[in-house]
Amino acid sequence: MSLRNLLLLTVLLCGLGKHVQAQKTYSDRVYSKNPMWIEMMEDSLSNYNEIQKAFDLYFTKHELPHEEDEIIGMRSANEEEKKSKESWLKRLFSRSRTMDETELAFAVKKYKHWKLLTEPWVQEDGSILFPSERRKILESIGR
Repeated sequence: MSLRNLLLLTVLLCGLGKHVQAQKTYSDRVYSKNPMWIEMMEDSLSNYNEIQKAFDLYFTKHELPHEEDEIIGMRSANEEEKKSKESWLKRLFSRSRTMDETELAFAVKKYKHWKLLTEPWVQEDGSILFPSERRKILESIGR
């Protein structure tokens, strides 16, 4: 490879910028059938708007899981049941609740927390600032 070609390649690679997003996008049908938003939250290249879309579409076809106290069953329990430890344990280990429901409930809670922490760093196009960019902004504000 000649020096000229190497220089041209270097300029092209540098010119692409650091925000080249390699996020996988899926169809609305896939989003509504599978909880893709769980994996997407972990990907630093994911688009915020796409994650939100995946979450919303998934729960158009699926019921939003209960909160922890509802999973255990105490929110719907009457006062007598709330006082009884046997009733609480029976609800906790009942067969009607699956492990998937519990995992999904915690994933929803994680999503809500992720959304709160991420919203300030979302750009107009839905891209999320990288931690290094966030640090630079915070350092410039602190000066």
